[in-house]
Amino acid sequence: HPLVRSRAAELAAAVPPEGILVQDIPLLVETGQAGSFDFVLVVEAPQESRLDRMVRDRGMEPEAAQARIDAQASAAERAAVADVVLENTGTEAEVVAAVQRLWDEQLVPRNEALLRGEPPAVMP
Repeated sequence: HPLVRSRAAELAAAVPPEGILVQDIPLLVETGQAGSFDFVLVVEAPQESRLDRMVRDRGMEPEAAQARIDAQASAAERAAVADVVLENTGTEAEVVAAVQRLWDEQLVPRNEALLRGEPPAVMP
């Protein structure tokens, strides 16, 4: 994945100082990158839902989907590096609304505090 990381570094360098950089890294925990970020959001769903989505939406065989999940970090391991765990158990609209609330109520104020040279508030 060196090319992916190189491109991510290029894109990060282009973000203005007041900007908020968002990176979607599916194997963040497995690759040991969590400590490289100021804030980590984990989007979690129950294993049954994940299996169903992989089989239904991606056309995977159930055994292959289970093997992929088994090879990934556990929910507990992901939660351990997360600042916030967002449960993806509702509708798409509900998840989008939850992300918007996170952006408005936590990430933007956190960024504004950092720009003022203040420590960001501890998030609930």
